Amino acid sequence: IIDANNGVATLMTNRGCPFHCTYCSNHAIARVYGEDRNITRYNSVDRVLAEIDMLKAKYKFEKLWFIDDLFILNRKWLDEFLSKYSARFNIPFMCQIRPNLSTRDILLKLKKAGCYKIFLAVESANDYIRKVVMRRNIEKEHLENTFKWAKEAGLETLSINIIGVPGDTAKTILETINFNKRMNPTVLGVNIFSPYEGTELGDYCHQKGLVKKI
Repeated sequence: IIDANNGVATLMTNRGCPFHCTYCSNHAIARVYGEDRNITRYNSVDRVLAEIDMLKAKYKFEKLWFIDDLFILNRKWLDEFLSKYSARFNIPFMCQIRPNLSTRDILLKLKKAGCYKIFLAVESANDYIRKVVMRRNIEKEHLENTFKWAKEAGLETLSINIIGVPGDTAKTILETINFNKRMNPTVLGVNIFSPYEGTELGDYCHQKGLVKKI
């Protein structure tokens, strides 16, 4: 798998995201267990470091990809991890962040510890689609600042976007396209909305007859 992934080993340090994005499975999974939100569960820093040692002993790889939903949520955990990781390993890594939790200081610390790329979810540049339909309470200023700080820190950026949610139009999609052109990410990713049953937005689509039954 590592060879097929261009020498990148994947690793998860935490599971679960506490936010309520309407298209995401996290809030749906939480409801299955009678919870209001999906609480993030962490492996200890030392356990993660030991797992990296194990990967190094068994496999050959050049980079690490921390595939957590949200790598930077817990600042205390993050600071401990980055300090110990950089003292122990010299392996470039990439991770996913959330723009309204990002600061210039966090991105500089990521870079110093060996991070070379961040995954940054724009989803939609249209305020209504992003904040109301998707329920991502992230201001456009947060998005703009994170791209700016990433470039200042020397980090590559992968911009993640979703098109085709209810209410999306040619105009709102063009707004997202133009925003990405302005931010000029290193890599641009575009996903077509999938209305997963059990998610708030997925259930809405099924209830309104927006999904064809196969």
